[in-house]
Amino acid sequence: MSNLPSATTTGAAAYEQDGIRFEESRLVILETVSFDRWLLLGQALQQMDRSIKWWVGDWLIHGEERAWGDKYPQAIQEATGYHYDSLRKAAFVSERIESVRRRTDLSWSHHDAVASLEREEQEEVLEKASAKGWSVRDTREEARERRMLPAAVREQREEDARDEVDRVDSSMRICPQCKGEGLVRSARGTD
Repeated sequence: MSNLPSATTTGAAAYEQDGIRFEESRLVILETVSFDRWLLLGQALQQMDRSIKWWVGDWLIHGEERAWGDKYPQAIQEATGYHYDSLRKAAFVSERIESVRRRTDLSWSHHDAVASLEREEQEEVLEKASAKGWSVRDTREEARERRMLPAAVREQREEDARDEVDRVDSSMRICPQCKGEGLVRSARGTD
């Protein structure tokens, strides 16, 4: 028998394990829970928060594949309480980005930003987002640009940007007064 309250405030089902009770709108932790267990719980909650949309999407895909007929559409909204559009989006992202391609260093929202791109472009944008530490907003902007601009135009812009960096680098020389600790721009890019 548990010392935890036996009912949630709304009457919804709760899950209980080892002195911790998960309810719909609260988490009850007994005084007997150790610091280490409490800390592990915090880490688990953070991981659950990062993973829940993936799990819901994968759950929906499984339900679709089982073809349970009329039961499926009614059950998904009753079971989750999510709005239909949220469920549709979770399933779309999970379906477009298979579990083996999901990057744990990026949020679900980063993946959502690229889900409508072709697979190769998804990979490219997610790689850039990871390497450059992009926000979700930055990732969305890159994905939007890729959807709007043909690949040839994007490649030309990237090449132009690289050429500009090379041009600026070649117009710099070592400052003779600070003996290489600073750079000065030469008039023609040469000494």
